[in-house]
Amino acid sequence: MKGVTILLAEDNLVLGLFVKRVLQQAGYRVWFCSNTTEAWQYYADKNPDLVLLDNNQSVRTNLLLAHRIRQDNKLIPILFLSGKTYEEEVFENIWPKEIEPANTEA
Repeated sequence: MKGVTILLAEDNLVLGLFVKRVLQQAGYRVWFCSNTTEAWQYYADKNPDLVLLDNNQSVRTNLLLAHRIRQDNKLIPILFLSGKTYEEEVFENIWPKEIEPANTEA
């Protein structure tokens, strides 16, 4: 059986190497990249089975990378990783920011 190859894009070196090691110990081949430009090059060269993108990097840049990968391959799984809890992600990315009350003093 062919081993599963994972492309991991994570800008935090320590966290990226930790995730890479855990996945390798589980039997996966992992290509680790620290930015989206490098990740696109690895994707094009290595043709991975799964893409893991850091949600804490520039979200816009990673969404563009995911879109570019999706245009090339409609079936490859693309997952976004986050060290935040679900509640933190919702609060920071979905829930509207508090609006400061207008100064009513004349």
